[in-house]
Amino acid sequence: MLASSTVYADSNNEKSNNGNSDSGHSNNGNSDSDYRGKNDEPKKISICHVPPGNPNNKHTIHIGFSAWPAHRDNHGGDYLGSCNNPPSTSASPSSSSSEETIVIKDCKGEYRKTLVELTQSYFDPIIVNDDALDDEATVVALSECLDRGDSSDSGKSDSGKKKSDSSKGKPDKGKGGGHDSVSDSGKHHRISSCKDQDSSDSHHKSGDSKESDSSKNYRKKLQEKIDSYNAINSHGDSSLNISDSSMDDSGVLEEYKKCADSNKLKGDSDKGDSGHKYRIMNNCSNAKDIKEKVKTYKEKVKNEAKYEKRPIVIKSSSMSDKRIEAAVNACIDPDKGDAEKLVIPPTKPGVSGSQGFKGRLNWREKSQ
Repeated sequence: MLASSTVYADSNNEKSNNGNSDSGHSNNGNSDSDYRGKNDEPKKISICHVPPGNPNNKHTIHIGFSAWPAHRDNHGGDYLGSCNNPPSTSASPSSSSSEETIVIKDCKGEYRKTLVELTQSYFDPIIVNDDALDDEATVVALSECLDRGDSSDSGKSDSGKKKSDSSKGKPDKGKGGGHDSVSDSGKHHRISSCKDQDSSDSHHKSGDSKESDSSKNYRKKLQEKIDSYNAINSHGDSSLNISDSSMDDSGVLEEYKKCADSNKLKGDSDKGDSGHKYRIMNNCSNAKDIKEKVKTYKEKVKNEAKYEKRPIVIKSSSMSDKRIEAAVNACIDPDKGDAEKLVIPPTKPGVSGSQGFKGRLNWREKSQ
């Protein structure tokens, strides 16, 4: 799990960057930089260090992978990513209801297909099994996805040298800015809204479909790493995301019912963002068949004429993903996609559903 319930403390009390006591930080009395991994190991993982017994003194630090297990297992609350981006037990960021919803209608041709494909991947969470947090490649990619930058750093640079006073209080640029929704008592982590900060393909080598280590497509890198880990470790699909929209497809619905009926469950529903709700299904014996039907359905949405009038729903925060931003701009360009853009205000307290739009959100007919 990202945060262990075990609390570790020793007799050495060290000073953190703001001068408060940080017990349990090290068991050898050395300075802050010494517990961050091997001396020659790159400091490539961002974590929020929550000092045992002193949670108000939490601060973001950058460590080598070898230091991660001690933080995960021996501290009572350390987690991957920045301190301003804690994991939750909800399947969507708490800020989603306070965001504007953007609806793109009647986008034409390839511009529509591009935006559909991007939003399908952006809003469909990546499932990371808890045991994958022992794998270095997965942890590094996950840390990048969850890194939003943080002004509460340890006061030291990645090289271990003290930062200059001019850098204090200034937030880092951050990376993927994704969100971790912990489910099943920590057995699975659902990583959503992980951004691509590069709108170009310049980080690709010719003919290479995989992302390079320097790529800023943090979501795709994480998906590649977890796919590789699952294949090597023969992981099955113990947990699935099934979008509500895909229930309109008879093939998906049939396979979903097989699992629901056999397990006498309906799935943990109403997760995700408005326009992209999904349900969680665990331990489906036909998981492979469900995934194939969902994959086929997604291709239908991109390519079949009957779906062309279906509006594309995104959240305002997703516009910080450079490729989604570029695809939206292409869709609403009169000389390209020639689409209509509607902006729906945030949901008011006590009102269910999005406001100002009558039509299909999540592709279920409803009036707001």
